[in-house]
Amino acid sequence: SGFAYYQSGRKAICLSAHGRDPQGKVRRFGAIVHGDAARSPILGSFDEWGRGSAEGLLSQGDTSPPKIMIGESSVTIIDGSGRAREVPLGGSPSTKTSTTPPQIA
Repeated sequence: SGFAYYQSGRKAICLSAHGRDPQGKVRRFGAIVHGDAARSPILGSFDEWGRGSAEGLLSQGDTSPPKIMIGESSVTIIDGSGRAREVPLGGSPSTKTSTTPPQIA
């Protein structure tokens, strides 16, 4: 377990490690990703199974921050205009799109 920091001294990532294999090596990691701003806003989080979400920064013309969500069976990428694209894990990309972004829990 540990932290990584931005050059500003603010925390960037908090990593939590747990679960050991027969050789004593850590098997699972969870992470919280923080922004480099006052009060360290949370930009993303991932559990020990690699599932979670992260939010990007607004670009010119975006109506919302881009997002990526990693689930059990797919990755959903939401662009700055709110269009979503789902990519199955272990398969080929689909072109499933939506005008309404899914809610991030």
